[in-house]
Amino acid sequence: MPFNENHLRPYMIVDNPHILREVVSLCGARPTHEGAEYVTTALAGALD
Repeated sequence: MPFNENHLRPYMIVDNPHILREVVSLCGARPTHEGAEYVTTALAGALD
């Protein structure tokens, strides 16, 4: 993963939530299944 020096922590959403927000914003990503928006809305504060 290009976002971590430690390759034992490769999960982008949990380890780098700012990158997830940036990618979603830049690409205009939208949830593709029911409940998927939960990650970027309700969990957003917990991932900082």
